[in-house]
Amino acid sequence: MLQLFRRCSRPPFDPLLFTLTCVVTLAGIPLLYSASYAEGLALHDDPQYFVLRQAAFALVGFAGLVAAAKVDLAWLRKRSRFFLGATVALLFVCLSHGALNGARRWISVGGFTVQPSEFAKLALIIYLASYLAKAREWIQEGWTPVVHVALVTGGVALLLLLQPHLSALLLVVGVATVMVVLAGLPGDRVLSLGCVLLIAGVPLFQIAPREQQNRVKVWLGLIQSEEDAYHQKQSLLAIERGGALGVGFCEGRQKLRYLPASHNDFIFSCIAEEFGFLGVVVVLSLFSALVIRCYDIAHMCGSQFGSLLCTGVATLLGLELVGHVGVATGLLPPTGVTLPLVSAGGSAFICVLFGIGLVLNVSRGVSPEVEAMDDGFGFDGRGDGRTHLPAPRPRRYGAVA
Repeated sequence: MLQLFRRCSRPPFDPLLFTLTCVVTLAGIPLLYSASYAEGLALHDDPQYFVLRQAAFALVGFAGLVAAAKVDLAWLRKRSRFFLGATVALLFVCLSHGALNGARRWISVGGFTVQPSEFAKLALIIYLASYLAKAREWIQEGWTPVVHVALVTGGVALLLLLQPHLSALLLVVGVATVMVVLAGLPGDRVLSLGCVLLIAGVPLFQIAPREQQNRVKVWLGLIQSEEDAYHQKQSLLAIERGGALGVGFCEGRQKLRYLPASHNDFIFSCIAEEFGFLGVVVVLSLFSALVIRCYDIAHMCGSQFGSLLCTGVATLLGLELVGHVGVATGLLPPTGVTLPLVSAGGSAFICVLFGIGLVLNVSRGVSPEVEAMDDGFGFDGRGDGRTHLPAPRPRRYGAVA
């Protein structure tokens, strides 16, 4: 009877993660309005243009979140190859379309533009989680699973390079690397893998489009570029003007078309200008809690597939956060990384919410006993020189091994 009461009283999915997602999303709407109204008025004669579109995307995104939280994970896992293949096909379609702002990243659908690279990130995470869960024993003995992951990820990365979409390329490589390491790759091979990635980065940089190369060279101080330097200068000026408490909501100056892409690639700078250091701490704390909770669910999950799925989504969110803040503060070269759930952009917004929905789905399989015995955030350490996700533990229902 007590067990039945626990099951009935327990929320259908993790309430903390859902609450954090709602808070960040709702907070992002006014933040986007403040950062985008000047751009909307100048380009579309409507100061609410971007925020109204974002609100519509939020409705679609939360519908996707609910669907992802309810979908049968076994069904999803069996079709992981199909989803990856479909997104790869869309990436090929992008290459046949005309360029927009010097890149072939979008497909026009009914007056909207869809960015397949955002869906490719999620499809790759689902596929890698499925494959690595099946190959968890092989990965400890040989290089075959690592080579397989490298070929699949490399194929997706090559298509992203041809668009070109450097930020998405770096994100998929980073996510795939973390997933392989946490799937149980021995420590000595982790070091070898890192060396291979560094060596492979040299020829990739050489074949990258000149614009992408110049951004890195400007960041390193090897060449001078007025355009890229202007972006960084205006971004840092916005952060500097914010001070400790900011200039006030909607009172920022840099978004008045001084800072390009203030509503997406540099929205963090607008937040810093209007809400200051205190506002930045609050925003980063919310995002950090969101990412850590996803990792926490991965740690508590009794399913290898579910753990890797949560790990992939959490790593993607974390890398996007670090990349966006790094570009805004000048610590990283400008690569066009948006701030999840805040920056304007429908495809990214919807995919992030769908990914969080998958984590919520996995959280339904975490039993109360596992939550009670969990002693904090982290992954299993067995003293064998390898990194491990947790071994299968008792679960309530719905988990997929």
